[in-house]
Amino acid sequence: MAHDDSDEESRVLAAKLFNYLAPIIGRELCELYVVPQIASFADDPHSKVRKAVASNFMNMCTSISENSFKAKLLPVYTKLSKDSLWIVRKAAAEILPKITSFCDGQIVSSTLLGIFKNFTNDNQKYVRIAAVEVLGKFIILLKKEDLNNSILDFYTNIIEEYYASKDNSNSDNDVNKYKTKIFL
Repeated sequence: MAHDDSDEESRVLAAKLFNYLAPIIGRELCELYVVPQIASFADDPHSKVRKAVASNFMNMCTSISENSFKAKLLPVYTKLSKDSLWIVRKAAAEILPKITSFCDGQIVSSTLLGIFKNFTNDNQKYVRIAAVEVLGKFIILLKKEDLNNSILDFYTNIIEEYYASKDNSNSDNDVNKYKTKIFL
């Protein structure tokens, strides 16, 4: 099923099954067979398959060693986050907090913060929306040393823009009240 080049739906299903079965089959088999197959699916010419990989990634991350994740799956995620089609990038944006929860601080600061910034500056609004939707979860998972002013400024700018569009006459007072509630 996973090797059926003529049927993209079979590869989509295989990506989903690999994700669900990864914890059951164990680390060794997952690293030997599943991870290479997922890496192959990430290069599939069909966007449905690449999107399925991005959406069904998490169980594999927790079923392999940290070294295998860094060497094999993190590059796959990075590639999917830069895919030429927005639907794949959107799926990658939606799982960013889950990826962050599995990563150490070095990966977060060296790789994932840049990926998040790329999502927020994406030329497709649905990718930007997905990034904004996971922003709170992403911030919560950051370590204090990875939490920088640009992320917090981005977060508060979203609030300011919301209130500015809602009611220009009272937006400053409401935003300051809301900022106080968030950070105190």
